[in-house]
Amino acid sequence: MYTKNLSTPARRFEYENKIDEVLKKNPSLRVVYRQEVSKSHARKVKKRLAEMGVTGWFAIMEDTIIASDKTKNDVLRRVKEMLPQEKQEAVHIFKR
Repeated sequence: MYTKNLSTPARRFEYENKIDEVLKKNPSLRVVYRQEVSKSHARKVKKRLAEMGVTGWFAIMEDTIIASDKTKNDVLRRVKEMLPQEKQEAVHIFKR
């Protein structure tokens, strides 16, 4: 699966059938898919947070911020407390 096909919602829609086909053949790639979707949403969220003047570390899962704090370690700790191990891999951590 080429991650460039996952970079925007429009590209994911364009390649939806191909993505589904690849994920059915290789379920282990689902984690990579979710990580890429989360990264894509993080880019938009970062811009909105910048417009609002918000800073800190954030954890995003797909299109939803699930944790934030002043340090990366604190955000990672919160994610570990909130999610089972198998879902933690789909989370993208970023600083704004």
